[in-house]
Amino acid sequence: MWNVKSLSGLGEAHNLIALNLTRNQLTNLSPLAGLTRLTTLNLGINQLTDFSFLSGLTNLTTLDLYGNLLTNLSLPAGLTCLRALNLSDNQLTSLTCQQSSRI
Repeated sequence: MWNVKSLSGLGEAHNLIALNLTRNQLTNLSPLAGLTRLTTLNLGINQLTDFSFLSGLTNLTTLDLYGNLLTNLSLPAGLTCLRALNLSDNQLTSLTCQQSSRI
């Protein structure tokens, strides 16, 4: 565990294309909303429940959300490049993919 609790300032890394934040104590991902060039995002083993920030990350090809506190997830329509999605080790009871999602 890396013990990262805040992503303050990360939203300024506009050219970032890959980000691995596995094994932290993250609960708020709103600073990631402006990282529109991200193609790979690994958020496994955190304490995440809210993924509303995903709608702006239209270049994502890989999204790893394993080992969080997810009970439901609604993927926004803009994730048309998404090819790999890992949701293992959550407690999902509902998964919704908007029409233009290609997963």
